[in-house]
Amino acid sequence: MLTGCRLGRVPAALPDRDEAQRRLRTLTEAFGRENVHVELIDQWLPGDDRRNDALAALAAELRLPVVASTNAHHAGPAQGRLAQSLAALHERRTLQEAAGWTRAAGTAHLRSGREMAARLARFPGVQRATAELGRACAFDFAKLDPELPGYPVPEGETEISHLRALVAAGGPARFGPGNAAARRQLARELDVIEDLDLAGYFLIVHDIVDFCRSQDIWCQGRGSAANSAVCYALGITAVDPIHYKLLFERFLSTARDGPPDIDLDIENRRREEVIQYVYRRYGREHAAQVANVITYRPRLAIRDAARVLGYPQGQVDAFSRQTDFRSAPGADAVIPADVLSLAAQLHGLPRHLGIHSGGMVLTKEPIGEICPM
Repeated sequence: MLTGCRLGRVPAALPDRDEAQRRLRTLTEAFGRENVHVELIDQWLPGDDRRNDALAALAAELRLPVVASTNAHHAGPAQGRLAQSLAALHERRTLQEAAGWTRAAGTAHLRSGREMAARLARFPGVQRATAELGRACAFDFAKLDPELPGYPVPEGETEISHLRALVAAGGPARFGPGNAAARRQLARELDVIEDLDLAGYFLIVHDIVDFCRSQDIWCQGRGSAANSAVCYALGITAVDPIHYKLLFERFLSTARDGPPDIDLDIENRRREEVIQYVYRRYGREHAAQVANVITYRPRLAIRDAARVLGYPQGQVDAFSRQTDFRSAPGADAVIPADVLSLAAQLHGLPRHLGIHSGGMVLTKEPIGEICPM
């Protein structure tokens, strides 16, 4: 827990030192003394030195560690104008309207360790404490391997025994009775699924498909899942992989890392019913929809650049019509240079989050402990 920038609860209270101390004590009570670090920020702005001195004194009084940060709003000095524009767009203001609270100096950028050490030299040990905190917070995305929520199987069953029972019940109807090749392939696939501890994954997908069937919602598995006899026996896919001699290893193999990919196509107008069923089934603490990061394309970049620079709405519309979604404006486009320059910097940057239609994450632990929500 860091105390934050000049707008944070503790620094913002510093004109009243007693109030700033009270707020800092509240943080230590809420998060634990070992989890609170007083943050010093130096961006070469008026007031930075005075604020850092006061914060360091408060930290010493309460015996709290002090760390340093750049509180970076952009990577380098040249991106200051871009950072101001994005901040103004976020607040639906023009640059002129936002001038009172955006950082006009453009100094909120990343700095080297050597520069930070020089700027904060009067605070002994702060650089070392910052590095130690960074190492303590570091983690490896490759090791982020959340478990699926447990599937509720009948009493006395395990996930794999229940899956085997479902396949045994569905296989003859799908492949025909007495199909020895299908029986052999199903047994082999089930052994691989058990070895990889993936029975719960297949049960969850089967449960979703079963719900769709019960509600007369069109649902069909596709992609490499069609290579699986187990998926066909469970009614997830519609193609008989034995008849067409499809290769199961293209879908799942002990030599491959990660779970298999079973994509379900669900009719668009009723997809929300299925999403809500998944939320009810596993709980909102363990299920979430996947976010898409929407990036700036040329037309939207031109539109937002003109808006934030304060051009009238009629001109904003006219500028955006002079380009399409994929290509930059042509030589005959009559768009002011300042709009073109800012739009070129916006192009390709993240703009906002969207929702993946039907993409969901399920976890055994509360999902907020796995990834940001």
